[in-house]
Parts: sequence; C-alpha cells; structure tokens
Amino acid sequence: MSPNTKVSQLMQEISAPIRSVRLIAIEQLIQENQASDEIRGFLQNVLKDETDEECLQMLTYALELVSQSLMENHTKIPDEDLNPENFKTLSDSSRLRILRGLTRKQIKEWSSQAPLWFKEEKNTLISALIVKTFAKVWPRENLQELAPKLTASSVSVRMAVLSVLVENAPDALVKFLPRLLTSDDPKLHIMAIRGLFKIDPQEALKHLEEFLYDDNQSAREIAIVDLFHFPFADIKSVVIKYFSIEDNLFLLEKAGSLFEINPDKEIPFKLWEIAERSGAEKAKLTKSIIQNSCKVLKDSGILGDQFDAYLERLQKWIRKRAAVRFLQENVIKLKNTSPSEWDEIRSSLSRAVENSAVREIFPLVFLWPLEPTIKDFLTAVLQTAAEKKLKMSDSVSASAPASISASVPAQTPAQTPASSLANISTSVSDSVTASAPAFPPSGAKEVSPEVIMAPSSLSTPNQASLAATSSDTSTSVLAPTPPPSPSPSPSGSTPLTNSVEATSASQLATQPESLSAQTPENPAQIDFESEIQSEKPFRCDSLESFNELKDSEQKRFFSSFDNSETAFRLEIAEKVLDSHEYSKKVRAAALRCCGKLKKRSCISIAEKWLNSSDADLQIGALNFLADIDKEMLDLYLSKFVHSSSIRVQLEAIRLLQKFDTKQALALIKTMLSNHNTTVQGAGLAAASSFDFILVRPLLVEFLGGDISQELFESGLCIFQANPDPESLFFLNQLCKKSIKFRIDLMMAASRQIFTELKAMGQVQAEKLADLEPVWEERLEKEKLAAAEPPKAYSLKALKKEEKQAKKIDEIQEQIAEKVISFNWKIWGIMGFLCLIIIGGMFVYSAPELKPLKQLGTPLSLKPADITGFTSEISTHPIGIYFLTEDRKKFLIVGANERLAKYQKGKKLEIQVSPMREYEGSHTVARFIRIMQDFTADTELTPEKK
Repeated sequence: MSPNTKVSQLMQEISAPIRSVRLIAIEQLIQENQASDEIRGFLQNVLKDETDEECLQMLTYALELVSQSLMENHTKIPDEDLNPENFKTLSDSSRLRILRGLTRKQIKEWSSQAPLWFKEEKNTLISALIVKTFAKVWPRENLQELAPKLTASSVSVRMAVLSVLVENAPDALVKFLPRLLTSDDPKLHIMAIRGLFKIDPQEALKHLEEFLYDDNQSAREIAIVDLFHFPFADIKSVVIKYFSIEDNLFLLEKAGSLFEINPDKEIPFKLWEIAERSGAEKAKLTKSIIQNSCKVLKDSGILGDQFDAYLERLQKWIRKRAAVRFLQENVIKLKNTSPSEWDEIRSSLSRAVENSAVREIFPLVFLWPLEPTIKDFLTAVLQTAAEKKLKMSDSVSASAPASISASVPAQTPAQTPASSLANISTSVSDSVTASAPAFPPSGAKEVSPEVIMAPSSLSTPNQASLAATSSDTSTSVLAPTPPPSPSPSPSGSTPLTNSVEATSASQLATQPESLSAQTPENPAQIDFESEIQSEKPFRCDSLESFNELKDSEQKRFFSSFDNSETAFRLEIAEKVLDSHEYSKKVRAAALRCCGKLKKRSCISIAEKWLNSSDADLQIGALNFLADIDKEMLDLYLSKFVHSSSIRVQLEAIRLLQKFDTKQALALIKTMLSNHNTTVQGAGLAAASSFDFILVRPLLVEFLGGDISQELFESGLCIFQANPDPESLFFLNQLCKKSIKFRIDLMMAASRQIFTELKAMGQVQAEKLADLEPVWEERLEKEKLAAAEPPKAYSLKALKKEEKQAKKIDEIQEQIAEKVISFNWKIWGIMGFLCLIIIGGMFVYSAPELKPLKQLGTPLSLKPADITGFTSEISTHPIGIYFLTEDRKKFLIVGANERLAKYQKGKKLEIQVSPMREYEGSHTVARFIRIMQDFTADTELTPEKK
C-alpha cells in the first residue's frame, strides 16, 4: 500500500462511527509523518463534528503537528529532557513531541523510567503514548502494575495497556476479562478475546464465534481484521461457519483472504459446500476463493507431486455433491406434492439422468426411506431412461468400429429391458448392495442393477470405452454402507452384511470426467459448471410458438434465458400475467421472471397472490419480492414460514435463510423440537437445504431424542450426504446412547463416511477404529471441562449474567406498569399521608417511575400511511424521528438506510405499522415502505391499499 493510499484510508477511518477505530486511525496518521494542506483541512473539518473528548484531544494534537510541520523528522532529544524530574515539568506539547522523537536506542535505555512516567502522568493522551512507545521493552516486573488501568475511563489508555498485556502478560487480564469481553467497543472486545486465547483457547473460540455473529457490520469487520492475529489452524472451523452465515460480500472477501494465504487441503471442500447453496453473487465470490486456495495449495508444495491427483479428487467430489443435492431436492418435491403434479419432476429427472454423475448416484435413491408410490415413480423414470439408452446403443452398435464394439460388454438376455423389468422385484445384486445405504426401506421395490447401472446400456458410444475401463462404475463414492453384522430392523427390512472396510478406495472411486485444461497461468482451475443442469434452454421466438409449448416447457422458458433475450421474455411474461388462460404454475414462473428483471410494477400482483390459497402463486410471489423488495418480503415471511402448505413453508424458510440465517436456524430448531412428526419432518426437509456445518448440532440433538424410525433414518441420510470428519465423532457419541438397531445403522453410516473421506484424502487414519483413542481423549477432556464450574470470563457465565440483568429489567418494567395502573388520586392520598407521617421530611419521588414514559401504550400494528417532511427528520439510536404534517412525531424503526439518505426539504408519504404510543411524546412504528416522494413527483407503488 503506497503512503498516499494509506493516508487516504486512515482519513476514512477517522470518520468511522466506532470511537476506538477513530483513535487508532488518528494515532497512525500522526505516525505517517506527512503534512499537507489537504490533511490540515481535513483535520479542521473533522474537529468541528467530533464530540468525543479523547478524539478531540488527539485531533487537536495531530492538527498542531501538521500546522507546525512537525510530522517530519525530529531533531535528537537531549537526554537531560528524559530525566523523570525534568520530563514531568515540561508542557504537554513538549512531552508529546519528545515521546514521538525517541530513537530506538533511547527507548531501550530509558525503558526502566517508563513505569514511573506512566504512574505520574495526568494527561491520558500522553499516558497512552508512553505505554505504546515502550510496549516492547516494558520492564516485566512492572507489567502487573498496568492491569488496573484496564478500567480507566480513557479508551486510549485501556487499548494501549490491553495491547501490552495481551502480548506480554495475558494472565494479568483474568480479573478484568468479564468486563472487557462485554465492552461496547468492538476493538477492546476483540483484543480481549485475543488475550483470552492465550489463557483458555477453547473458551476464546466460543467468544470469537459469538462476536462474528454481531449485528453491527462495523464490529464484524473489526473482528475479521483481528482474525489474522490468531493461528489459522485453531480458528479455521469458526471462520468457515462464519463464512456460511455472512452475506455481506465486502466482509466475505476480507474473510476469504484468510483461506487464500493459508494453504489447507480441506478448505476447497468446505467452501464448495457453502458455494453450492449460496446466492449467485456469494457463490461466484466463493468459487473464486476456492480457485485461489487451490493455487496457493499448489504453490506451497505441501502436497508434493500429488496436487494433480488432489485436484482430480476435488473435481470428482464436486460432481457427486451436485448429483446428490439435485436428487435430494427432487425427492423433497415428490414428498410434498401430489402425484398429479409429478409430470414436471419426471421431465427434470429424465433430462438429468443423461448426466453420468446422476446415473451413478440414482440407485441410492431406491434405498432411501421413501413411500412406495415415490419408489414406483422413480423406477418408471429410470426404466424409461434405460430403454432409451439401450435403443441408442443398439442403433449404433451395428455401424460402430470393431474397437468400440469390443469394449462394450455383451448383452445377456437378463440385461434386456423386457427381462430386467419383468424381474423388477428381485434382490439387488452384490455390486449395488455393496454401495447401498445402511437402511433399506421396508416394502420398497428394488431395481435390477443391470437396468440402472449397466455400462453398455447407459453409456453413450463415446463413453463406452471409458465405462469398460472403469474399475467399478456401479459403485458410488457417496453410497452409504451396510452394517457390519445382521440386525433385525423394526421396519422388517433385510439387513445388509457386506463389510465396507474391505472395500478399497479404488473400488469406490468412479472414473472422473475430464478436468478443465490446466495451464501454467492457471494451474488449478476447477470446472464448477459440472453442477447438474437439467433445465436446458431452448428457442421460442413468438407468443404463438410459446402457446404451443407444454406447461413444463413454458415454465422452463421463463427460467432459462440470457441477457440478449430479456426484453422478449418480459413481453411474454406480461401477457401471461394478464391472462387467466395459462396455468397457475406458468403464471407463477412469469412473475418470478419479472422479479429477476426488476419489474416493480408487478408488486400489486404479488401482494394479491400472497393472499391467495394456491401454493404455486404464493411461492411465485415470495420469490418475486425476494428480488424486488426485501423489506416487504420481511413482513410476510413470518406468516409463510408457518404455512399449512409444506411447499410454501419450505420456500419461505429457504428465503429466510438467504436474508437472515440466524433466524432461520432458530426456526429449524423449533420445528425439530416439536412433538408433531409432520412438523419434525418439515424441519428435516428444510435442514437439508442448509449448510451442513450449521445444522449438524441440531441434527445431533434430534437423532439422540425420542423420534420415529422413519425420522431417524431421514436425519441420518443428511449426515451420509454430507461426509465430514467431525461427524464421525458425533455419530460415535450417539452410538453410546442409542438402542441396538440404531447403533448398527449409525456404525454403518460412519463406515461409509470414513471410506469416502479417506478416498478424498480428508482423513489420514488407515481404519475407522484408529480414531477411537482420539475420540476418547477428546470426550474425556470435554467431561472434565463440563464438571468444572464455569469461569467468570466464560461465555456461559457472561450470558447467564446478561440473562439475569435482563430479567431484573423486566421485573422493574412489570412493577412500573402496575404502579402506573393505580388511580393517581389514590397515589395523591397515599403521598399526602406519607408526608404527614414523616413530618414533611420526605417528598415522594419514585425513581422506578422514570422509565414509565418508555413503556407506552400497545397499538394494533395495522398499516398506516403518514405524510411529512424530511426537514423534520433527526436520527435516534434505534430509529428516525419523523414529524407529520399535523405535527405528530413518530419514531420509525427499521428505516435508517431508506430515510436518512433524503436531504432536507423532501416531502414523503410512507407506510408504517404503529406499535406503541407514548402520551405527549411520540409513536413508535415499524417502517414498511415509501409510498410517494412528492418532491420528485414519483409514486413508488401503483396502488395504495
């Protein structure tokens, strides 16, 4: 960073809302030793608006230095000036000048005097500068004397002392950590966490994770910058979890730098799990970080000559993940729609099965816990695909060259469509059984592996030789594994007995498709476009040709287009929305298309559809608002996340996850803890669309509870579809608390996860049993930690204190409400009697009545339109005051960004939801939207309800 760029950045930080950030920026600007008219003018302007006393003092000194051109090199400081007796007699300006002009040699020579200077110093700015100047050479025997200053009123002094103690004497912080870890200043807070990390790393990581979820974006940014002071290996899991929740691209890019400068072979796998469920912009950024992480991994040389093999494993894993996710999403759709609506899903699956990754994974679906009707439907889809492939193979084989024909295994009578499908209920062959899930469903029809996986029947002519040379194309890396020994299942299903540990990684590895070409300039390019794309675009150039399409094709028309076709798609969408001749599914797709194209005039249609009873229309309207008006969507999500329609509910939770992941996770937790199995099932379905690292704690708790066998198997499926080394530990612990047949299922799932992780190079142990001692040691440590009373600085203890303080506040409010409910005449009589009794020596003044004005009167929450002028707007910590034309004052919450941007003199009509009225003061209302900007003569919504 050039000096000019750094100074410009510091000048921006001097205007930051957080005091500690401003103080640090001013100090660093002083240290830059640059003086110019621009800097002087800037400091003069900032001084006019600064209100904090410390910042004013620091700015005044900085301005003085600039004005006197003292930011250049200083002359040598005479040693006699450094004598403690002389030093304290000098002026503040002289002492500051001397401290800044000390040479390294002088700092070392006079370090023994620093504690005495600090002890006698009255000026807080100079006190902080003394500590910072001598920080690296501060006498160790005097470090403990600094600790009491951690409670000083000066933020500069506290920060300086904290910085020294974190680096040199973290144990001196213990007594003060509870206060520091609850500081309102983010910089002090994160520095305290750094100190705690040197004392109690595990507890520090809990505080760090909590801090990274702060609602204040500036606080999160400060935390991310400080992450570079922590060992990456220790904070890796915390940062990955944060990366999963955060949606701010600016902060994500900052956090992504950690992954790009710390080579770690696990990171690309973890980041891809996040990318595949992220919005377009976040996914694009995450993929870029993955590419850079792979390049750093290659350049680091830690993989030696195995980098290409590693990249190949990663690419193959990405394809498998995409296939599993695609099939899971379609199974969820089948579970939550009626058979009469399955035609669209049939078309989607039929197109997707042409992808080799989907074909390899598809057999597993038949062994998931599905209803017989869904099994039959999937069987028919796969049966049709197999017949199509066989016909294609037969038509080509007659004219194929001898080399290709020889590579295709000969068809036996049992492999023809007729004979295979006639024996559809026969037992699964050994090749499929070896890759079967740990829990075959009861009463499910099983599909002949020849129909599903025969290389010659499902491979195209160009893939025939590849299929013939593959070690085992019928076995999937993602295939769940069977239990080690027979165990009766309560559902009556036949146990699987094949041993997974006997299966080598090479047998589990399928032949990968070709990677993107690697060049010297791009040595680690990953083909992310191998995701499953079943929605293939097609041409349609007029309304007449559009009307000739089937419903499913018309829906695809609105979801598959490029920028050159925007105007045409919008024209067709408008005509579809104006006509009731099209199906509701098509009209919903048209509205979603309008949302993507930012056509705001369709808001009235969306509002109307949200009040309909049709699931397709409601889903279309919700997605439209997600693209057009997120604030309006927020008003409706709380209703639709509890919709009676599972489809609508899942879509609402998905959108809630996109805009408020923490709230969505809380909702999933509530659903899983519900005693209604339908609600629990919906919770599991929703959980499967979250990043696994976020929902795993909830699933562990859920699987350990009293739930049905079907829900248990469905929950275990999510673990198997998201293999992770940490899951092995949790499944191991669950096994110790479960009944026999569930233990067998979890052990089988653990073997499957371990085998895949080993094949992907994500675990180093040779056998699953090798991890047992590690788990036992970890469990013992956790038991010992749990048995000890929580430390005063622990997150648990601090949260308990916070909860108790909140409870006291609530009690005080309740008392105040009861007090104010008394008739004031009674209070007058009682007060008069009290005056008589105590002889007029006491005048009643109840301090607990002071917050009564804040309680207000609850209102109906019905929307209301109000008109006022922005010239009367003033900021408030939790909202914005808005004075209406009839001189009524509103405190509007949730609108700071939308309203504060308007300049004085603007007249607005806004819609709000009044919540509480404070007599003689104001009304608190939640912002809904801006109805009209009268100055611009622009009506922002076509209709007013």
